[in-house]
Amino acid sequence: MEYHESYIKAIREEVQRIAKVAEVARGKGLDPTPNVEISPADDVAGRVEGLVGPPGVAERIRHLSETKPAHSVAFEVAREIIQDAQTTGKNLEDTAEQAIRTALAILTEGITAGPIEGIATVRIKTNVDGSRYLAVYFAGPIRAAGGTEAAQTVIVADAIRQQIDLDRYKPSNENVERYVEEVDLYNRISHLQYPSRPEEVRLAARNVSVHPRIDGHRRQVLVA
Repeated sequence: MEYHESYIKAIREEVQRIAKVAEVARGKGLDPTPNVEISPADDVAGRVEGLVGPPGVAERIRHLSETKPAHSVAFEVAREIIQDAQTTGKNLEDTAEQAIRTALAILTEGITAGPIEGIATVRIKTNVDGSRYLAVYFAGPIRAAGGTEAAQTVIVADAIRQQIDLDRYKPSNENVERYVEEVDLYNRISHLQYPSRPEEVRLAARNVSVHPRIDGHRRQVLVA
């Protein structure tokens, strides 16, 4: 135990020494930003706050983690972020993005790029019937090997969608057929593990609670 503690202490001291060197180097003004972007963190809570915020969330994560598993903590923190915005009148679109990024960072323990680079943006958009829905845009870092992260993100997003009283996404027949075409094109390039038949894709597009589509260089997940 003494060896373990001394080993951890040595690592912390070395990290602090390197951080000070980096601060001095950045202080010369030769880099794009004057400050060191990455701050040392002792636990998951610290990593989450340093990675995506919001400020002060680390202490709340630590408190909830004493009695709850990580997935419960993620959903509870996201709910509280939205609740605070509803109480204080903050912009719900920006707050939804913050809640999703924070929840994903908790679920991934702050060790992947998913919460910062994998989610491009979050928008509240309008269906053809005038109702509003939540759209999450995914970028490359979450697509390469982030199937689980993507699934976790949209589940959190759906919970947020319900909390802020948004409707489901309602795809048109044209969008449904777009899913069919994109899955077929993707399968030609990457050879999907499960080659879905067109009728299966149509069934999923019309009935599952999350509807994904490619939008330019981003993947948009429309939360039903």
